[in-house]
Amino acid sequence: MPRFRSATIRRGFDIGAAAGVLADARGTFTTNSLPLRSLIGFAYDLQDPQISGPEALDSERYSITAHPEEVPAVPGDIVAFRLMVRELLAERFDLQFHWETRPSRALALVRCAEAGGLKRAAESDPGPVLRLRDASSINVGNAALEPLFTSWLSTRLGMPVVDRTGLSGSYSFDLSWDGDAAEDGPSREALKNALEAQLGPRSSGWSSIGWSSRRIWSPSPSRSRWTPRRSSVTSDATRWPAARS
Repeated sequence: MPRFRSATIRRGFDIGAAAGVLADARGTFTTNSLPLRSLIGFAYDLQDPQISGPEALDSERYSITAHPEEVPAVPGDIVAFRLMVRELLAERFDLQFHWETRPSRALALVRCAEAGGLKRAAESDPGPVLRLRDASSINVGNAALEPLFTSWLSTRLGMPVVDRTGLSGSYSFDLSWDGDAAEDGPSREALKNALEAQLGPRSSGWSSIGWSSRRIWSPSPSRSRWTPRRSSVTSDATRWPAARS
């Protein structure tokens, strides 16, 4: 199974404008001010509403730089990165969890017309990556619409989002919305207008798909906080591999 050879983790509480995750062709995995909830979501291909747990999942943010033991056979292979991040969470954060099934509502991202504003990513484009550029815009680089973009939409809208556009492959694009973003992010209407105006015309929208049973990630009852294990570290960083028993 693929694994990281080494990793540096820094913990902070300020999201800043550079929050995001990047997995490059050499196998280096990088996050900037990423909440633990988002890191778990990446590792297990889950959206925020599918992850339950204590406040620390959102209040503590982590900047990680991790290098693989071997360069991935398929550059940008998300599955390989997910497996490596799962091991990182288990070994460095001592993450323990269980699965539950709960009913929930969801939104489907749909295509209303030809997606003229979406451009196929070039092989040289960095990614897959989604970056928060500022309070009212993001950049998506060399990524499929699902899971990075749909997960970001899910976080903003507070409910699961699935891709039903039928668009395959990887894309690079910017998305910005009008008005000052509220503390909890842009409104549903602002995002809908931005999607239709910039990735269309009327290229994307969403529709409710009603209630469905969805798998929920939940920590073990005894877990209320996760602190990365440390070896030879400074006050704000932890490096890996640590000593193993």
